[in-house]
Amino acid sequence: MKTLLSRSELAERWGYEISSITRLEQEGIIHRVKNLQGVRYSIREIEQIESLGKKDLREISFLDYKKLENEKDFWKGEYLKLKNAISKSANDLVKVLASGVELIK
Repeated sequence: MKTLLSRSELAERWGYEISSITRLEQEGIIHRVKNLQGVRYSIREIEQIESLGKKDLREISFLDYKKLENEKDFWKGEYLKLKNAISKSANDLVKVLASGVELIK
């Protein structure tokens, strides 16, 4: 599976002119992957943008994009907290059950 798209591949995917893709990048709506030869965009970011369901990507302002990124980071943090709490609870439950088994013997 492809993880990066060139500017021309993205333009073809979205049915845009290459100049429109360049403009979206200049507006901060899409971001090129740094430290690569040539212009490449992360398929993950492209799919996230596509999942917003916008007909015209220029409707997504930089502030909207950043807000979504911040919300994503917040919910990822909440997920990790819950995952750790469940893991700790499961470990505690195993200890309690193990001590109960010892009492029965």
